Amino acid sequence: MASAKTEYQQRLRTLAELMLAVSGESVTVMKKTSPDRALKLKRQDEWGIYLEFVKILFNLTDRLSLLHLPLKEQPQFMNHLEDAVTLQLKNVLEPALGYGSDQIEIIVTLVWALFEIRGGYYRYRLILN
Repeated sequence: MASAKTEYQQRLRTLAELMLAVSGESVTVMKKTSPDRALKLKRQDEWGIYLEFVKILFNLTDRLSLLHLPLKEQPQFMNHLEDAVTLQLKNVLEPALGYGSDQIEIIVTLVWALFEIRGGYYRYRLILN
């Protein structure tokens, strides 16, 4: 039996790209709808909004994957999706930060944000299923 990563590798990469693209566009739309607030946003605030959209999309994907994947494969799929999102974000940010720059803080922030989501309702998961 193939692991979830190899079986769903293309879907994981596409889903990670989509999640990051939708999050970026959502931040852009928010800034366009309220230009006066957008001028007051700091880069850190913008990053926080971006992470909130990533959290929402990750949570949605986690819940929808329960409907389409066997229960045994779902945790592995989500772990691999987390890895794919982290790798995709690293690839996207690397040109902006400079090649060889230390991106540990960004990756840790993203992983921590995703951990918060997964930890929030996982203890109730058996009740929900």
